Amino acid sequence: MKLAQAKIENQPFDILQDFEKGFARGSIWQNLYIPYKYETTVINTNSEKEQIEHLLMVYNFASIELSLYLCTHKDNAECREYLTKVNKEKEKICYYYENKFNALTSTSPNNVATYIENPWPWERS
Repeated sequence: MKLAQAKIENQPFDILQDFEKGFARGSIWQNLYIPYKYETTVINTNSEKEQIEHLLMVYNFASIELSLYLCTHKDNAECREYLTKVNKEKEKICYYYENKFNALTSTSPNNVATYIENPWPWERS
């Protein structure tokens, strides 16, 4: 069995500007994307709560992708700048969600009591 070796240190910072599209296809990297057999192009959200949850997943995904890139390219200022912007936007989305609906985690600074009072995901119908 022959293993492919990635040229990680030479990977250029070439990302999609549309993080939602990158989330749907599983990669924000222009030059590393290999299409799957099945591709999701649209994710349907029925309510404002689902739309915000989806947006939060998109920004979490982008944040993780950029963080992983920084692990191997610690001097890339452009990536650090993007990561800072993505994390600030993610904070805004979390703050909005938690003030409008409920806490996302037990350690959330907003509405900690509602995290415990609201039904758990498996209790919802």
